[in-house]
Amino acid sequence: MNEKLTQILSVAEAASNAPDGERLAAIAAVERMLAKLGLRLRDLIPPPPAAEARPWRALVGECLQKAAGLTDWQEAFLSNLRTFREISAKQRGVLEDIAASAGVPLTEN
Repeated sequence: MNEKLTQILSVAEAASNAPDGERLAAIAAVERMLAKLGLRLRDLIPPPPAAEARPWRALVGECLQKAAGLTDWQEAFLSNLRTFREISAKQRGVLEDIAASAGVPLTEN
C-alpha cells in the first residue's frame, strides 16, 4: 500500500505546477487511485492533535474557586484531593464530572 500512496503523491506533486486543466485531471486520477484502495482524499489528512487534558491540580483549584455552585460533598472531595500527591483514574473521573458541572474546561486551549 505504501508504494501505491507514493505513486498517488507523485501524481499530485507533478500536477502542482501544471495548468488548471491538468491539475483537475490529476486530482481526478488521484481520486480514482485512492478509490481502488478504499480511501478518499480526506483519509490522507491526519486528524488534529487531541486537546491536552489540564493538570488535575489546576482543575481542583478552579473548581474550588467556584465553590458557591458545589455541594458540600463536592467541596470536601476537592479539598481532600489537594492533600494527595497523585490521584486515581476513578478520582480523576469524579473530578472531571465536578469540573464539567461547574463549567470548568477540562482541556488546555
